[in-house]
Amino acid sequence: VDKRFYEFLEYEPFKNINETKEYMDKLLKRMDEPENERTCKYWFIRDKETKLLIGTACLVNIDYLRSSLEWGFGIDPNLWGLGYILEIEETLKHFVFEKLKLNRLYGKTMINNKRTIDSLIATGMINEGIAKDFYCKNNKFIDAWLYALTKKDYINQLKNVVRNTNAELNEIVKIVQKIIFQSEVDINTSMENNLDWDSMNHMLIISAIEDKFNLKFTPSEITKATSIRKINDIIY
Repeated sequence: VDKRFYEFLEYEPFKNINETKEYMDKLLKRMDEPENERTCKYWFIRDKETKLLIGTACLVNIDYLRSSLEWGFGIDPNLWGLGYILEIEETLKHFVFEKLKLNRLYGKTMINNKRTIDSLIATGMINEGIAKDFYCKNNKFIDAWLYALTKKDYINQLKNVVRNTNAELNEIVKIVQKIIFQSEVDINTSMENNLDWDSMNHMLIISAIEDKFNLKFTPSEITKATSIRKINDIIY
């Protein structure tokens, strides 16, 4: 029922529990095919400790001949900016390329969905162009941002990156402090305890640190770099 969740979807929030049930039944029916013929798979995503429902994820349009599929995910708006989207993306990539052994993962989103696009770039997705007037929302046409990742791209991202270990902890603190505009930033600051360190500022922080110290984080490291201490540990 949270309207924020539907900002980049082409349908409106469900009006009652029956609409939700109908939607869930539709998803379950799509997964009725035998395992080796199934063209989609859906999950609920929960916190391991609290069992809190974080959101949903899916793999759809599975093409066994072409060894490719499309993905999708959605997160409770009250949990936006906490880094969950990066964890979800990295987990799905691992599942697609290492468990399912597929070759191509792709997707699309509205061109103005900056929060998601930033996360996709962070996780290593490669822009493949713009689909003109792909979406229609509120009687307005919206371009789609197309992206993909191949198994070869994924493997290259896993390779170790040469580090410049001249980075100093106090310099990392200054970078974070400058981006989130807070003077009380210290070595204990993290995405968890600072609401201004959201997923969008996270990418600005990572980019600034890479530029400052002439290094490059892998997508997996970006997912883990959710505090000043963790960033320091990754660099060293």
